[in-house]
Amino acid sequence: MTDELLSHLFASDLAQDVRAEFNERRGFGLSVSDATAAVVQAFGHLLERADEGPVVILAIASLQVRDGSIHPTFREAALELLRDSHGFELRAGENLQSRREREQLREQLIAAIEAAPLLEAQTYEDEEAA
Repeated sequence: MTDELLSHLFASDLAQDVRAEFNERRGFGLSVSDATAAVVQAFGHLLERADEGPVVILAIASLQVRDGSIHPTFREAALELLRDSHGFELRAGENLQSRREREQLREQLIAAIEAAPLLEAQTYEDEEAA
């Protein structure tokens, strides 16, 4: 995943907060799975919200891909959002070049997520019960 792609994905304050939490946990030595569980715990209340939930999902999926593997649940959720062009819709007043660039970014993200190896770990519900 390129720096350009990541910079566009983490333009919002919420996405930056998710990245900061994930990176902090990884910096403490947590695995991708454990860092993701911590982020889900911290931001889980936003997952059901129409505006914030997709931001959290795409941010986590991107961070997992960046770090080498993606959890199947986040893979499927992120791909569904991206295939539906969530967050990549046509914007009022957007010029054609900008639209093409955002569409290329969406396609690159889909390709990166599809190509990433799956993270083999127990489900987050199992981890919370433990």
